Amino acid sequence: MAQLRAKGFTLIELVIVIVLLAIIGTFSFRFIGLGADVYRDTSAREQLISQSRFALERLSRELRNALPLSVRVYDNNRCIQYVPILTSGEYLEVPTTANPGDTVTAIAPLERRTPLSPSQHLVIFNTQTPAIYDNSGQRYVIDDRQIDSSTNTIEFELSSSSGANIEFNNTGPSRRFYEVSPPVSWCYLPENGQLRRFQSTSFSAAPPVNTTVSSGALMAAQLGNEQTTPPTPLFEVDNVVLSQNNLVLINIVVTRDAAGEELNLLYEVHIPNVP
Repeated sequence: MAQLRAKGFTLIELVIVIVLLAIIGTFSFRFIGLGADVYRDTSAREQLISQSRFALERLSRELRNALPLSVRVYDNNRCIQYVPILTSGEYLEVPTTANPGDTVTAIAPLERRTPLSPSQHLVIFNTQTPAIYDNSGQRYVIDDRQIDSSTNTIEFELSSSSGANIEFNNTGPSRRFYEVSPPVSWCYLPENGQLRRFQSTSFSAAPPVNTTVSSGALMAAQLGNEQTTPPTPLFEVDNVVLSQNNLVLINIVVTRDAAGEELNLLYEVHIPNVP
């Protein structure tokens, strides 16, 4: 009678298989983990760059719609301020020193009009940056506006915050008017690396300095302009003159503390000065 032999694996063979599987699993896990780390790092970097580019694109668009000669920087180049234009056009009659009054008659603009609010002002031929923020006689409050569809004209009723007569000191060769809203500021807060947007409710000769984390809208985070040596100015504005366009330089330094890397985003914005 044939003798049957039991078939199977020995203990040594099982140990060898377990060791080989452990080695293969270790290398496979490291390979998959490396791929996951690369993906996570790339996603974080892309998200950081995207939010910084969003802030740059929005700020550049708003600056291009700023009132000529209204852009200024303050707080050691951490903040930039400008006056947004709501609409503009060509005026027909305007009160002057020789002929004071309280109304400005202009050709009605074709743009969609914004609802009138108490904070809207009318500006004509502003030639200096400080003049637009104080009571220089080139900016007055709009109390009312009426459009005459038969003549396609618009009439602005103005008032002065000081109660003085409406007398524009200069009327300008281009006969342009600008309807504007109160200034907007973008500020870099070095204590937390945030870039925030602040909407003012009134004009002031002195820029605001009480910007805090709790106020304003968050535009970008993880900025490290103060961490460079020397610190990198966030905003720079060239000398403002009437004979050339205004140039605003924006230099955002994005940092990733976990990765120990910096990324510089340099942007130039040209603003036409045609008061």
